[in-house]
Amino acid sequence: MRKDEFPFSPINVFGRKYRVFKKPKTGGGWFFSTKQEIYIGTEQSPEGIREVLLHEIIEAVLFEGNCRYSRYMSNHKDGVDNDGHRFIMDHDDYENIGRGIKTALEPVLKPLKVGTNSKSKKKKKKKR
Repeated sequence: MRKDEFPFSPINVFGRKYRVFKKPKTGGGWFFSTKQEIYIGTEQSPEGIREVLLHEIIEAVLFEGNCRYSRYMSNHKDGVDNDGHRFIMDHDDYENIGRGIKTALEPVLKPLKVGTNSKSKKKKKKKR
C-alpha cells in the first residue's frame, strides 16, 4: 500500500479493484476506469472530502454498471466534458447499482460496525 492511499483501499466496484488515493494540494476528485484508481483532493474540509469520496465511488459504480453516458466529446484536456455525462437506468439497473454501491462502500463503512452495540447483548447464564 502506498502512503498516499486511503486505509480502506482498494474497494470492489463490480468485481474490479479500485485503489483510492489522497491527492494533496488540490480539491475535488476524479477516477480513472482504465487504471481503476480514484483520487480525492485533500485541500478541502473533512466534510468536503467525505462528499467527494462518496461522489467518486458512486460515479465509478455507475460507470462500471453501464449507466453513465457522455453526450459528446469536448476539447477538455482528458477528452471528456464532465457536464456532458448522463446517468440512465431502469429499476433493475437501479437495484443493481444499489448493490454495487453497498459492495464498494463495505470497506469504508466497516469501521462503523452498524448494529453491534455490545452493551445491548444479553449474557447467557451458565447452567449449573
